[in-house]
Amino acid sequence: MADLLRTWSVLPLVLASWRVQTQPMMLIHCPSLGDELIPPRRIHSLTNTDHGILMRINCYCGRRHVVRTGRRAQAL
Repeated sequence: MADLLRTWSVLPLVLASWRVQTQPMMLIHCPSLGDELIPPRRIHSLTNTDHGILMRINCYCGRRHVVRTGRRAQAL
């Protein structure tokens, strides 16, 4: 067994699990839990306004938070 030399090996399960486990996350501040990382699937709605983009997020605490984001939100 020890003297067999394998010239190549394919590990598709390692690559597939890496892709599944990584996803974009957003950092928000929850009044009851503090800073939380939220995945995109927790976004309830996006509304474009003159003062920035309003993002309604379903938080892990059970409440829906409104986060203002975008270039125009930073100017306020």
